Amino acid sequence: MKQLQHRRAKDVIRWASATTVVVTLALGVPIAASADPPVKAPTPFPTVTAPAGVVCPFAVSWSSPAFNDNFQLTFFDKSGNVRWIWGGGHNVTRVTNLDNGKYVDINGTGPGKITTGTDGSLTIDGTGHWLVGYFPTDSPSLTTLLYSGHIVLHVSAEGQLTLVSYVGTAPQDVCAMIA
Repeated sequence: MKQLQHRRAKDVIRWASATTVVVTLALGVPIAASADPPVKAPTPFPTVTAPAGVVCPFAVSWSSPAFNDNFQLTFFDKSGNVRWIWGGGHNVTRVTNLDNGKYVDINGTGPGKITTGTDGSLTIDGTGHWLVGYFPTDSPSLTTLLYSGHIVLHVSAEGQLTLVSYVGTAPQDVCAMIA
């Protein structure tokens, strides 16, 4: 039962991390010719709880403490296939240490671009502020970092998140901020 709860928590955190990445993007790339216009949809940020050892050494929650007007734009090719997803809006996330109640509010509003590989993987190329939670199997692992600069991330088809490159100010360790 505990293993199932841990796996569900990891799935929720992975979904929330992916959602955070999607909703922290902002507009800025020219639109390629397509048969249909992009589809705009709201992407509200859910409150998510992660047990100790998933994205920090202690249990944490990620929530939206203020109004966030996140959205995503999905761009299609002439055949109706997704070419990329672009998001925007305002995204502030509160990361709370559930053991001691200490929290920090993070502006994680991108911008950037997400593309899908033929194998089902994702490539995220962004600039600005990025809040990224890494699982124990990711690279880096078991941490939550705030980046400010140009970042490229890869998510394998199996869900493993890897930092490909980063140029900017030194990443801030959010787990250390609320320890």
